[in-house]
Amino acid sequence: MAVRIGVLLLALVVAACRGDGSGGGTTTAAEPEPQPTSTVPTPSTAPATTAPAPTTSALPVGTGELGVLDAALSPDGTLGLEHALALVAAGYAPLPGVTPAATPLMDGGPALRTALAAGDDLREDQRAALAAITEPTGIPLDQAPTASPRLAAAGGIITAAFTAFTQAQASGLPPDVQVTIVELPYDNGDGTHHFSSPQSHATALPLGDEADPECRIRVNATSTIDAIAGFSDPAFIAALAQEAYHCLQYAMAPAIADVPVWVVEGAAAFAGDDVAGANPVSAPWWQRWIGEPQRPIERRTYDAMGFFATLDESASAYPFAEALLGDWGAESVRRRLELTDVFDRWGVHYATEPAWGTPFAFAAPGAAGLVAPHEPVTMQVDGPPVVIGGTATSELSAAPYRLTAPGEVLVITTSPADRGGLRFGDGQAVALEDATQSFCLLPAGCACPGTAADSLPITQVASSDLFVGVGPSAGGGPVLAARSLAQWCQEVLVPAPPAGSIDPCLVGTWTSRRYAAPETAGVAQTVTGGEGAVVTFAADRTVRVDMAVTTPVVVTATNPDGTATTTTLEYRGAGTGTWAAADGIIDIAGVDTSTFTVGVTIETAAGVVTSEVLPVADVRVAGYAGLLGTGRYECTVVSLTIAHVVPGIGATAAFELTP
Repeated sequence: MAVRIGVLLLALVVAACRGDGSGGGTTTAAEPEPQPTSTVPTPSTAPATTAPAPTTSALPVGTGELGVLDAALSPDGTLGLEHALALVAAGYAPLPGVTPAATPLMDGGPALRTALAAGDDLREDQRAALAAITEPTGIPLDQAPTASPRLAAAGGIITAAFTAFTQAQASGLPPDVQVTIVELPYDNGDGTHHFSSPQSHATALPLGDEADPECRIRVNATSTIDAIAGFSDPAFIAALAQEAYHCLQYAMAPAIADVPVWVVEGAAAFAGDDVAGANPVSAPWWQRWIGEPQRPIERRTYDAMGFFATLDESASAYPFAEALLGDWGAESVRRRLELTDVFDRWGVHYATEPAWGTPFAFAAPGAAGLVAPHEPVTMQVDGPPVVIGGTATSELSAAPYRLTAPGEVLVITTSPADRGGLRFGDGQAVALEDATQSFCLLPAGCACPGTAADSLPITQVASSDLFVGVGPSAGGGPVLAARSLAQWCQEVLVPAPPAGSIDPCLVGTWTSRRYAAPETAGVAQTVTGGEGAVVTFAADRTVRVDMAVTTPVVVTATNPDGTATTTTLEYRGAGTGTWAAADGIIDIAGVDTSTFTVGVTIETAAGVVTSEVLPVADVRVAGYAGLLGTGRYECTVVSLTIAHVVPGIGATAAFELTP
């Protein structure tokens, strides 16, 4: 979007500065929910396995302009009135009964509009002081070309920006909203200011009332931009385009002070960048978007521009930004984006490696050259698995990791709702939702005793270096385990019991009474269904497995942030074969598997992620419980548990049966 709007703006600015522009745009109907840009592959594993809690980095303390806003944000992401008044008093003029903040904002717009919206919540003398700050009136935007050179240039940029935003499917400016423009010095000469900082180029304020709404854009006459440098400076263009977008926001959401700052300032900052390209104004915002991946979106402000830029790579960000003005919660974001590829790219972009291709770097010009920090991952060979994901598994954020995998086999297990991707040093890349695999790290390949190498469920890679980018996920985060080849062979290739061996405990008919799903620390899980499967073990070593009337298994996993993923499994099939069992290992073989299937449906709040009927031979059902093949069992006179084994994790989902 940035190049297209920037090129359009250049032509329109030239025309507008010559007096050919108009004062606003027309309204264009906008679709607030982007359509999916890609199909979501069927997950390759059951709900997340038992493992340590995800690692989490401490949230960095903000500095500079962003730090001042951080300290003033309410828990809901808005600017609290008490803080807003203190910031106005620090940057503009004293307010009766208000202690000025220690540091003013560079752009006082968020504080001033919050104070103006307070209305009757303020004392009369405070309202009078605010009126004095905002008092200087302006001229209609269409008169700007006949004013000073600075106002003429500013008017041309604003007019062109309105046109560009409207053509980008943002709503145009309603005809009853008057846009005015005024040129003012920073310093009034009496200790008060028209701008919160001398570095501010412009500020847009929502004034008037419902009957006569006005958006007044104040242009700093004493900013560093002057006619000698030319008003084509990217910082000047970005600042004016940003304020023009604020005018649109004020028209679309009159109660703008109730909207979180990340929605208002993040979208406007994106719009300014979309028009001007890389510029000094947005440089620190890009630095924080990339430098603090795990900062939740709700605790961002201007730096949320990175979210809108990421969204804009899939579909126009403007309709979405407009929709957020009235529905800005995390659930709104998930509902609109869960079925698109945005959550995957959100994490993968943090590789910040343009040489790896467009998925692994931010496309925006302002992000060029910036490098994201990556969390290290420590694993012990043949030790416990490690869960990664940080705040990305509970908040709208990302969590990037780099590691050199130890051992000879790297085992990765993901849940259906994990978003993001991974890339090995040899260039092999996999989406997290399809990443449940074992990867051989040995240059000569991996082989297990008595088993043909080409029959092993393992993927060869030529590098043990790995990047993992986790995006906002409803899952518990990827689980990584480092294994020696010998240990991996034991885990994945459960040795069949001796031929002809029979454990008398199993002889008889057993009926499943429940499905046991693995648990994840911090995730609340409910499991229902799985009753009705019948297995008959005869003393002559024949076995009958009948899953025709097995009730659907429904596993609902709820993360700490309340997001839930529901996996429904429907088992079907019936057949006869042979069995052997000894020392906790069971093998049910010789059954015609062609009739056995598992229907897998995965749903989130956004709707159905995937729904497919898979044959039991499909590797994507490996993480779900089954009754065929080789597995582990526990048998007593009153219960029988048959569990499958996942490499790096051990026994996972299981059927529990009774006689």
